[in-house]
Amino acid sequence: MATFRRLEGDEVVRQAVAIDHAFGSDPGPPDYDGPDDVKDRIAERWGLFEDGDLVSTCALYDLNVTLAGDRRPVGGFAAFTTPPEHRAAGHGRRLQREALRVFRDRGHAYAALWPNSIPYYRRSGWALVHAETEYRFPADALPSADGDGAFDRLTPDEYERLVPAYEDWAAGYELALDRSARWWRERTLDDDWIYAWTPSAADEPAGHVAFRLRGESEDGSGATMAVDELVYRTEDARRQLLELVRRHAPQVDAVRWSAPEETRLVHEAADPKAVTATVEPGAMGRIVDLEAAIDLLPGERNPHRSVTIDVDDPLLPATDETVRIEPGPDGPTCERVEDDADADAELGVGLLSKLYVGTLAPSTAADRDLLSAADDAVAALDALFPERRVYLTDFF
Repeated sequence: MATFRRLEGDEVVRQAVAIDHAFGSDPGPPDYDGPDDVKDRIAERWGLFEDGDLVSTCALYDLNVTLAGDRRPVGGFAAFTTPPEHRAAGHGRRLQREALRVFRDRGHAYAALWPNSIPYYRRSGWALVHAETEYRFPADALPSADGDGAFDRLTPDEYERLVPAYEDWAAGYELALDRSARWWRERTLDDDWIYAWTPSAADEPAGHVAFRLRGESEDGSGATMAVDELVYRTEDARRQLLELVRRHAPQVDAVRWSAPEETRLVHEAADPKAVTATVEPGAMGRIVDLEAAIDLLPGERNPHRSVTIDVDDPLLPATDETVRIEPGPDGPTCERVEDDADADAELGVGLLSKLYVGTLAPSTAADRDLLSAADDAVAALDALFPERRVYLTDFF
């Protein structure tokens, strides 16, 4: 009989070994003396047990992100691995189902993950919800900038000075993380050089850049500056932070910066041909509780009429349902109807999960033959799910 529960004692070591086997960089097996030797995680460690044997493991996060117009709790799914001796037996799919049920029980309407295999997760109803731009360029390809302000080098313990500008910047992105103090210190800023820029007339920073410096690489590609985060509340702050990056030209051969999907740096650079911009897949998302997700939508998302959708979910029976969404005085409401009811649209939970966070609008999905519905129904869905910028700010 299968059991899904939090890990205890030496089970933590068994999970760590499985993670190292799946994702580690060392060629041989790790050597842990016991649970205390395993690096602590912000997340909870969970495992699926079959007849007492640990057959698949994961980490579960309780996160807060921008979602449906406000800060909302969502589930974060990570560190998912099945030891090779237990693969090809359906354990991973079963673990996913149980993890999503935990999120649902905790009141999370939505969940997110960073995929190592997008096709694998798509088969379970997850959908790619955003992309990223990875810029590569020599530092001196950036334009110089003069500004009336000052740079300060900060430590992770001074993260509170960065919060106001970050929150202003993050408010523009669906799924942007509301970071806890521990997250700022241990995940966002750990091991980074951190510089904030403050305008002369201001009392708090208008943005910051966090980066790592790497020496000469084994492949001979030279020293690299890896920009982990560049956050700004004004365009002047963006220019000044890029100026700080430019000042590293004598020190590094190349800069690598992963940013929300964009191409503007190619246009802004002093030498555009020296800038390479590569679009890469980002995070995946998934609706966990459909009725709860619709109930979160604010009043301005009311459709002009009721719309009935038939949702296909290959993993969660509770979301594999037909629902009617009605306009209401405080926002749209949702109720389950009989599965044989006439539906305005039939769609998979993956597409619905993209529409929900705003990766694309329903009318765009219809134009691309991803969604089949009458024009009036598409208009109602457009009101529910307008297109927005999506960016899960932190890897986990």
